[in-house]
Amino acid sequence: MALSETNTLNELQAQLGYFFKDLALLKKALTHGSYYHENKNHSSHNERFEFLGDAILDFIISDILMDTFPLKREGDLSQMRAAIVNQKTLAEMATQLQLGEYLYLGRSEEKTEGRKKPSILSSTFEALVTAIYKDGGFEEVKLCIQNLFMNIINQVEAHYESIDSKSRLQQVFQERFKMVPSYKIISQEGPDHQKTFEVALTFQGEELARGRGKNKKEAEYQAASKALKSLEV
Repeated sequence: MALSETNTLNELQAQLGYFFKDLALLKKALTHGSYYHENKNHSSHNERFEFLGDAILDFIISDILMDTFPLKREGDLSQMRAAIVNQKTLAEMATQLQLGEYLYLGRSEEKTEGRKKPSILSSTFEALVTAIYKDGGFEEVKLCIQNLFMNIINQVEAHYESIDSKSRLQQVFQERFKMVPSYKIISQEGPDHQKTFEVALTFQGEELARGRGKNKKEAEYQAASKALKSLEV
């Protein structure tokens, strides 16, 4: 670690909103296997913590989703959980917490920019979850995860509501007309990495609604949601 170890760990704990009673648990969560193998005097590394942290995250996110969305079906909840508990999202959360800066990392991983690797960052986040659980218990780790993930959970909910809108619209038209509406791209704006799509939803040549989004599917979902509202379904 580049900064004073105590100061650095205090900064991380402040970001987490959780301060450890046993700092050794936090250090273990931040110790990558490469550091342990190159420093035999170091007591342990975080691989076993990763294993438990994965299970704890799955359980707590499932519990939060069930409490937050009591009307959602099992399949919907499973898809929402999968969209939250995955390497990409956990690595993004680790980046937000700047976990890479706090890692005990071996020289081999330092050379290959291990502090930025999604696999290492996501695994370290899982290990961190275990450290909080072992230090403070279930309620403390649940509160911490809830605080960190609620924005992501709300975004995932909005995404799945949009998907439900498209499916529901298809069902309504199938029941009423034995046919389904179609979607057509009206325009694409912006550079390749930041495009905005506009899509028209039509039925038998009549335009029912338009939607805009960062990709074609998102624009279609928005158009479907608007059409449902206009139909007062």
